[in-house]
Amino acid sequence: MTKFSLVLLLSLVALGAGPMPVPHASAATHADGELEIKVVDAESQQPIAARMHLKDHRGQTVKPKVPGPPQYADHFYIDGRVALPLMRGQYTFELEAGPEYKTQNGHFEIDRHADDSKTIEMHRFADLAKEGWWSGDLDVSRPLAALPLAMAAENLNVVAATARQNIDGKWNEVVETKRNDSNSNPDTRVFGPWAELDQRTGGGLLLFGLSKPIDLSAATATNPSSLSVLQNVKKIEARAVARTPFAWDLPVWLASGQLDAIQLIHQHELREGVVDNEDDGRPRDLKLFPGRAGNGRWSETIYYHVLNCGLRVPPVAGSGS
Repeated sequence: MTKFSLVLLLSLVALGAGPMPVPHASAATHADGELEIKVVDAESQQPIAARMHLKDHRGQTVKPKVPGPPQYADHFYIDGRVALPLMRGQYTFELEAGPEYKTQNGHFEIDRHADDSKTIEMHRFADLAKEGWWSGDLDVSRPLAALPLAMAAENLNVVAATARQNIDGKWNEVVETKRNDSNSNPDTRVFGPWAELDQRTGGGLLLFGLSKPIDLSAATATNPSSLSVLQNVKKIEARAVARTPFAWDLPVWLASGQLDAIQLIHQHELREGVVDNEDDGRPRDLKLFPGRAGNGRWSETIYYHVLNCGLRVPPVAGSGS
């Protein structure tokens, strides 16, 4: 049998989840019992996708063997229902269905030969799509097959999957592109058209609106400036976004008048922490911007400087996941 209780916790999170250090994870090779989790919208009672963070009594991440897309450093996705084969013991979890639902915190205990089923109701407190807002994650490098479920669980309407990336002159394909240039699952969620990342010492440019991935490897071989890459991309009417506000080359991109947006929330912002450096750009003054909030405050300060210069460049967000 299982012992089960829930505690509601309101939690607002960023659009996506950035790369996180991989904690110790355990998987039940010989499960003692099984708990079936059903996730439903509290009002409609219809099943919804969700993201689960599961830990054992020691606080270590647990990755049960469940079907579906790949699991990640500290979480896995539930497509409305999942059976969790687990070792006996006590477990805690956090269940999220995007930032418009209240996060559910709870715990349960697995005994030997446990075989139980529990339904968890997720309570929506906002519906921004009805107000004309669409959510998106503009910095994503996950496999295409995993995106529909992840987007549903994270409540994302638009994801531009990064097809190729250039890291200091070395190009590689990030995701498989042997599918239609624009893909969608049955509702309003769309992923594609493709994006590319040009990341160099001067900073990272995310390139969007590509009908198909473009090959900048030849241009990279001649080692052009990031401004040259920006100008060439704009000739084919693609969009260019600064990956971070503290990119060294940001002033040049702004002066060109061809930068379409700046990622104000970026891959340094994690679900439970921050990548506390600016190794990919201009480092902050630690006396003025100390602590875990320093990177975010530095990003925000630079963005406000851009606005104060009279440059109305939109802010966007991307997880880097």
